[in-house]
Amino acid sequence: MPDGMLHKPDRDPRNFTLEQWQQSKRAGKDPQKLIGIFQDCWSVSDNAASFAHALDEHGYVLAKGRRGFVAVDHEGEVFAVSKWTKKRVKDVREKLGSPDALPSVDRAHEKAAQRVTDRLKEIQAQKDLEERMRMDRLAAAQARHQQMQHAAKARLLTEQRERQIQEAKDRDEKLRKGLLGLLDRITGQRKRTLKENDLAKQHAQRRDQMERQALRDLQASSRAQALQKRNTIKTCFDEVQNELRKDLHRMKSCSAGTQANTVEDRLSDYQQLKRRSSLSPSEPSIER
Repeated sequence: MPDGMLHKPDRDPRNFTLEQWQQSKRAGKDPQKLIGIFQDCWSVSDNAASFAHALDEHGYVLAKGRRGFVAVDHEGEVFAVSKWTKKRVKDVREKLGSPDALPSVDRAHEKAAQRVTDRLKEIQAQKDLEERMRMDRLAAAQARHQQMQHAAKARLLTEQRERQIQEAKDRDEKLRKGLLGLLDRITGQRKRTLKENDLAKQHAQRRDQMERQALRDLQASSRAQALQKRNTIKTCFDEVQNELRKDLHRMKSCSAGTQANTVEDRLSDYQQLKRRSSLSPSEPSIER
């Protein structure tokens, strides 16, 4: 069960987190811990009211079973008080009196299930809010990142234009004027210079194109990583919400009492009783 339903520092049965809820479903119930809970509740109480209150702090509802006092959890599990406290039935009756004023097993089950349902709804709403806030932060970060990418692209284009102007000026300066220019024409030097300038221009164009492509690749990779991160977060959120919806549907069925027949079937089914006997310190745990 959730730590908030087991540990004394966290006595409120609704005081469990999503992580604790998921862990409790994976771990199942520890018989020794359950025995400790029932014995602790028994030792700190002196009548039915205080015992019921002590059990309630651990997520159990005291109810009237077929043969005496039982405790019911949100899953509909029924635990005979005499067996889990290791007290004689006579001692239980002397301390707690008559169970006639207590709710039935089904009503106790509904109460315990409804309590957990309320907490799961709180967690679901909290996760919805956290997801919206996280997506808003991601959207804001993505907008800032997009602005930075646009600025980087504009800065590169500006730098390239300035460099192209300077490189064109440098190439023009290599073409001498006047008498020296005439001499270059006569000797063929001007033609060789023009060819060198054309090769240099082509090299510069390829260089600029490679720089722009490298920037596009880098920005595309960055956008892909951001999208993958967003999709990962969204997938995790969807998985958590789907699990919560399933749990809420199950708890809603419990609180509506739709599992009452199932509880009766388990009581009359010897194989189910035999399997559940592993939870009891000495005998099968279900008693109604």
